[in-house]
Amino acid sequence: MTKTKLSRGSKILLLVTGALLLMVLWSLLVVSPERAKQLDAALPQPPRLWSAAPPPQPAGIAGYALDLLQDRESGAVTPLSLPTLAALPSSDGEALLLRLLPNQAPSAAPQRDAQFLAAWLAELPGQPAVFLAYDWPLLEALGQRLPELILAFGSLERTLQRQAATPSPWLGGRDLSAVEGSVPALVVAAGGSLWAPSLSELRPVDMEDARAAGVAVLVSDVGDAEALPSLLLLRPAGLITAQVAAALEALAQSRGLYAPASGPQ
Repeated sequence: MTKTKLSRGSKILLLVTGALLLMVLWSLLVVSPERAKQLDAALPQPPRLWSAAPPPQPAGIAGYALDLLQDRESGAVTPLSLPTLAALPSSDGEALLLRLLPNQAPSAAPQRDAQFLAAWLAELPGQPAVFLAYDWPLLEALGQRLPELILAFGSLERTLQRQAATPSPWLGGRDLSAVEGSVPALVVAAGGSLWAPSLSELRPVDMEDARAAGVAVLVSDVGDAEALPSLLLLRPAGLITAQVAAALEALAQSRGLYAPASGPQ
């Protein structure tokens, strides 16, 4: 059997091909520090965790979520989840998320109620980090008085009223059918950039809509610890949960989904 003798050109081609293969393998196995930084920058930041449980809490949370109920007659605001604001470990208010729970109907006088709320917020030691409400006209009126306040536009099935013959008053009369049912699109129409659905009513398609609209998603009422790994795959911007320890553990086990960080910022 005769051996085939390679030409000089063939030998050079084989050497070049082998060198290229080695370079590709080396780049896959060894990542330079500069490239590693680029890869980390392409990953999203971990979601901020807002604790719905009373203190003390472990490190790694963004702050505490305090539920409020406003009496439409007197205008009084009552904290529900904690006895007093003084019970919070932070006194400056900057780590506080306030959530105004919905009454039976949205405010009949959003400008009046927004004026009262703005005055009430001004009495706090510091402006809260986020103010969440389900009454969108009230949020819009509050945003006009406090433009620096971060507003989260909340939604529940009962406030969306998808099956109603007319647009929901909770949404300021905006028509969901006009945007093919996309709540994030209505958030943008209301001048917002942060949407707060509940976990039980959040769908993967909603997250896709939010990303397409440039709207961040703050998921509220995250009470199911077993749902946390699947929820983190959707990469929300924040969570409101009483299961803080479970959420921190789920985040620690989700390496690769988010940019390296010591904890939610």
